[in-house]
Amino acid sequence: MDAARPAYQYQNPLTPGYIRVLLLHPDQSLRTASGQKLAHFALHTVRLNLVIRDLPEQDPNSPAVLYSALSYVWGNQDTRHTIAIDHTTFEVGENLFAALCHLLGRFVPPYWIDAICINQNDDTEKEGQLKQMGDVYRKARRVIVWLGPGDAERGKAMAQIDKIGASALAERIDELTAKHLKQWPDFGMREQWSGIRTGLEAVMNSSFAKGDFPVSAFLDLMDNAWFERAWTMQELAVANHFSATFVCGTDQISYEHLAPGYKLFLLWYAGHLRDIKAATSWPSKVYQINKFYRRVGILLPRIPNSRAAMTLGFRKRFWEASGEHIDLMELLTSSYALDSATSLKCHDPRDKIYALKGLTKDAAFLGGDGLYSRPFQKLFIDVARHLVSSGNLDVLSLCRGRPQEPVVLDSFWPPWSLASKLPSSAWPEPAPVSRASVGSSMTWTRSIGRLAFNGRPVLSPILGPTLPGRDASLPSWVPDWSAPIGQPWGLYKANGLFQACLQPEVNSALAFSGPQMSLRLCGWQVDTIKELGEVWQASVESFDWLGARMMLETVERFVKKSSRYPQSAQPHGIPDAIWRIPIGNKEHNELMQTVIATKASHQASLEMKKELCRWLPGTRIYSAAFTSYMNMMWSMYDSRPFISLAGGYVGLCPAAARAGDGVYCLAGCHVPYILRESAPGRHTLVGEAYVEGIMHGEFDTANSTADSIEIV
Repeated sequence: MDAARPAYQYQNPLTPGYIRVLLLHPDQSLRTASGQKLAHFALHTVRLNLVIRDLPEQDPNSPAVLYSALSYVWGNQDTRHTIAIDHTTFEVGENLFAALCHLLGRFVPPYWIDAICINQNDDTEKEGQLKQMGDVYRKARRVIVWLGPGDAERGKAMAQIDKIGASALAERIDELTAKHLKQWPDFGMREQWSGIRTGLEAVMNSSFAKGDFPVSAFLDLMDNAWFERAWTMQELAVANHFSATFVCGTDQISYEHLAPGYKLFLLWYAGHLRDIKAATSWPSKVYQINKFYRRVGILLPRIPNSRAAMTLGFRKRFWEASGEHIDLMELLTSSYALDSATSLKCHDPRDKIYALKGLTKDAAFLGGDGLYSRPFQKLFIDVARHLVSSGNLDVLSLCRGRPQEPVVLDSFWPPWSLASKLPSSAWPEPAPVSRASVGSSMTWTRSIGRLAFNGRPVLSPILGPTLPGRDASLPSWVPDWSAPIGQPWGLYKANGLFQACLQPEVNSALAFSGPQMSLRLCGWQVDTIKELGEVWQASVESFDWLGARMMLETVERFVKKSSRYPQSAQPHGIPDAIWRIPIGNKEHNELMQTVIATKASHQASLEMKKELCRWLPGTRIYSAAFTSYMNMMWSMYDSRPFISLAGGYVGLCPAAARAGDGVYCLAGCHVPYILRESAPGRHTLVGEAYVEGIMHGEFDTANSTADSIEIV
């Protein structure tokens, strides 16, 4: 900070209905003590409801004022830069300073920038401004999305995607639904759709086929941290038509061209990835990768940022629905309940909720006062209570307990400490292998514990999930939005995959009580867990072949041990249960939709069993059914096989489950849950379960006595 000038002091707190805007100060002669010129601004207070967007530039002192709202990522605040406001100094972060340097002279002030226009040290003012944040971006004449300084290659990518997006828009790409995009290019021969497909393919051929499109730079651009920030989804969604502009360095592109341009790019790029995936031999795989390199320009395929596609697509959906039909549950699950790194992020856990508040009419229960004086635990309880009261019992599936300590597993074989835990079965044990290269002393050796080259381990251990556990102060039935939340194993009731309890939700049985807001509802105990297998901890970086083998062997052992499942190959028979349980009875169809598993998954399970007995699993080309089976196993991470005490039910339960926990069907819930009695008549929710033989209403609740179950 410039020691010769005092730091800026906010004069009067903002009251509801008012905002500050940042203008250029008439005096631009200010310099630091070292002689460096300072960008000099002035802050003015204006009434938000008098802001007008469609008038010429005007005096900022008039009742109505035009302004551009900046949407950006605060980023690292360790490096600070100095600007001047009303002849005093003001420090800003590095990313904001870069934005100001690039925006001046290109976008006429006034600007609205949260870090400057809101007194960040005044919690009362921040809370008042939060209530009108949606209006701030909605009433701006322009919303500027700052994606960083950029470079020549990213500038080239923006210029080309600007033209591509305009052409795709002209070819009616916006008329394609999500279903059409999944089916591309085979979504029917109707003249309307075939005409759109022909036009878009022509745009692809003229834009991407030449090989001069900077694919890597464009993927880098769309990987920008801006797309991962929770608040940015609202800032973009509420911006008025034709007012959102993405800026990277000296280059810019409108939302109206970026969104269709990125959509067309994904269709083109995914086509090449499908060709690689469809190759059935190593020569054909190498050929497709070589073709990919020649046409796309990068050697190793990269996965495009799906979060960017979701944020861009949400704006269109928000405007079509006008925010009326997007409920809070859907916003929360699509933003945070994901099995990848695409969930939105924010520094304050309360913003996980508040960032979505302006996108739905289903948030009036949050109130408007004391938002940031409310502990995040109390906020999460209020949200869960509202969702459950609204009939969204799916929230219980978002509370899955996870182990607090990661388990270290070798990529292919267990460390010695786990060797004794391997279940015995009729599976053949792969023999130790020694491969000596011809005419060389280099030797590959493999034992039960390691794969080594010349005696040195070459496979680094794979860590099981190290995701943080739930906040211990939250009731077990309340999702902890501050921690990573995986997609429910059984998805959601609306998906229609399962209906474990045929009894509808009984609203009169729902009740909340006590200082910790325990939940009371109607349910039936199916059985009690007797024995558990090892935890299936799928790595996010590579498939855990050892864990897969342990899981499949344990499931097979439990099923054969149970007297519930018949020997015949009928539904719920032993052969059927063995291959359905490890994948939660799910598979991907040709449209990549999750559906009930078919015989294709049965064949894939046999292929999986053979693969797990190979010396080096995971090194072959696999069928689409095998890939689906592997992905569905992956989706069941943090689960462990179990067998129940009296009924002999076999299934998958959360990693945190213990022997003695109860298996329950709860009224109105589409999947069973594991509950643990914490005190007489009181239970802790451990999480959802997959139980072979009761997922489609087979458990007879009509002739069983229902209990009033209190979950704390």
